[in-house]
Amino acid sequence: GGSRGAAEVWPRVRACSWEQDESSSLGLEPASAVMLHFSLKEALYKAIHPLLPATIPWHSIAVLPQPDGRCAVLKADAFRALEADAGLDVEVQASWAQRHGVFVTTAAACARPLGQQVPTPPDI
Repeated sequence: GGSRGAAEVWPRVRACSWEQDESSSLGLEPASAVMLHFSLKEALYKAIHPLLPATIPWHSIAVLPQPDGRCAVLKADAFRALEADAGLDVEVQASWAQRHGVFVTTAAACARPLGQQVPTPPDI
């Protein structure tokens, strides 16, 4: 198969209602915003798949990139259902940067048994 242009990918990348058009707040052209969203979601799926080896629906996670390189990651009910089926709570994070006109995206995921509390560090 051939590669798809941004115009073809845009509707699929942006269809999730959580993902509002923030391209102007990021200082990006709309086509660049498409590529950033796609790259962030691909990085997340690659980090998540070893923990949840199931088909992860495209719209089960939304990304909200921030101008400082941070990225909010929102889980939809479909993703929470995958976690429940696996008995896991999957923590995810993502970030991005633009270097020489190319997006560099990173993502990390870790899982713990569903319902297990994250230990809190002792007060010093």
